[in-house]
Amino acid sequence: MAPPAFSLRLWPQASSAKISEDRFSTAGPKFWDSSPAGSRYNFPNKKVGKTVLGEKIHMAHPAAAALSDFIEKTHAIWARESDMKTRMEQTQTLLTGLVKNPAIQDSAKNWPSTEGHKNLLLHTDETYGFIINAVVRAPNRKGSVHDHSQAWVLYGLVEGTESLERYDRLDDGSRPDYAEVKLSSVTIGQPGTVDLVPPFNIHAEQGGPTRSVAMIFRSEKLVGRILQHGYDLTTGKVTERYGPTQVEYSLA
Repeated sequence: MAPPAFSLRLWPQASSAKISEDRFSTAGPKFWDSSPAGSRYNFPNKKVGKTVLGEKIHMAHPAAAALSDFIEKTHAIWARESDMKTRMEQTQTLLTGLVKNPAIQDSAKNWPSTEGHKNLLLHTDETYGFIINAVVRAPNRKGSVHDHSQAWVLYGLVEGTESLERYDRLDDGSRPDYAEVKLSSVTIGQPGTVDLVPPFNIHAEQGGPTRSVAMIFRSEKLVGRILQHGYDLTTGKVTERYGPTQVEYSLA
């Protein structure tokens, strides 16, 4: 009997100074890079993997890889769907998986506090314009009643519990500086809960008995572009505001 046939693939010669990037690349967001500057998703604090032909390949932290995979799959949805409601509903399913991801939950244990009206800025999308934020709340934090103007928003709990409140507006909206609003529902959010908030929906998030962490997916950039509204339940006063301070943060 003749021995089984097989083929042997040999690596072509390459200079020690540079290895062609497309030998390793795939379509969509990269989880690694072979340059000192990093990939265009700019996830620092990378783990250094093995050396190939004398050049170090930088492997992204598992949480950064999970976020990059989420972005790639979101791009596929947004390329396929043009209706924003449909986009957000399908992205809600992806975000549910992301906030349940053990790598994200482990990383979130070290995310800094966002007290003082701040958001962590995890990603600004150059292709579709969506924004990915995170918030880290102190126990029993009192959240303000607000809306996000014309934007759609997904709010997903990673750690802890929060009361997710929705409000109805009872007046006719004829006065831009006044609104009569009433609490209409409260949902207890826990890790894996992702709330879909439509445009101009009035809502609030109230902290639970322990530290809580959430990821926020916004359909578009609001800060510095579009005024949102805060609602005073006692006086009825409506305040226009641009939203929280954005603090750039890379997953590690």
